[in-house]
Amino acid sequence: MDWMMGGTYMMGMCLMMLIGIIVIIAVTGYTVYIVVRQLIKKCKVEDTPLRLLNERYVQGEINEEEYNQKYSFLTNRSRS
Repeated sequence: MDWMMGGTYMMGMCLMMLIGIIVIIAVTGYTVYIVVRQLIKKCKVEDTPLRLLNERYVQGEINEEEYNQKYSFLTNRSRS
């Protein structure tokens, strides 16, 4: 009967170790996710001239012809 209790304790210890490993993996995964997300935000390159051009067009500061002319200039310039 003593060996049965030892087996139960052994299973309990293995279960606790498994839970601990799962918690460590979850915390590590979450940390990596947060770090990668912050790095992506930091490295995200925003095309400011195009954004400003779009804003000016939406606000009515420039007409469609001017917008198309400046847009093609900006997109051709960035390809070179």
